[in-house]
Amino acid sequence: MVCPDTLRGDSAPEDAPGFVEGRHFAPPHTRLSDEIRARASRTTPNAQADNELLYKILVESFVGTNIASQAEDFERTRDGLGFWERLQETQCTDQHHEKAAHDNINYLRSSKWDGPESGDFTKYLDKDRRQFANYTQAREHCQLQEYSDRTRVGWLLAGITSKDTQLCIRMNNIKDDDTYMDDWEKTAIYLAKTDYEGKNSKGKRKARFAEGDVSGVRGNPNGGGGG
Repeated sequence: MVCPDTLRGDSAPEDAPGFVEGRHFAPPHTRLSDEIRARASRTTPNAQADNELLYKILVESFVGTNIASQAEDFERTRDGLGFWERLQETQCTDQHHEKAAHDNINYLRSSKWDGPESGDFTKYLDKDRRQFANYTQAREHCQLQEYSDRTRVGWLLAGITSKDTQLCIRMNNIKDDDTYMDDWEKTAIYLAKTDYEGKNSKGKRKARFAEGDVSGVRGNPNGGGGG
């Protein structure tokens, strides 16, 4: 429901952009849950029920705050999406966007992947992709610095501290090839294919990352979704 209009995908399946290689989402989305939200209908009976539920959740969340009175304009229609958009207009200031953007860039500059003990590598790349997508969205609302793919690739390579032989070979290949250095997505796909030691090992941390990939989708554990 709350997916921004700029990120919604209403194209027919045959006209939709292809998925990122090896993943289940297409740009500008960065995870499966984004892809689902972007294509969820806003006009079906289930969508209307979800919209009313969103209104109820928002109203209950802001009881006793100075924001609560803003819900009055949507009380008759119980338009949760309309209330959500009003909150974005009135509460999400440039300062909020700048703070979020700073956190995104700080992560991209400082995150580390030491090997399988740091979690699944593909999920690490997905989070890197998602952090920059969030930064890009923040730039739509306030004045922020623009970063090139070459800068992003530099941050990515600096954060990979694993000494795995196969991974090091690929990283050196990237540094020697401008077509990789100037294309973050191409670089990420190339790195994700690395057959590094421990790639297929299973553990609790990897399982947690897998669950996080769809954590944004609220569903029924017995089957079915929320509409």
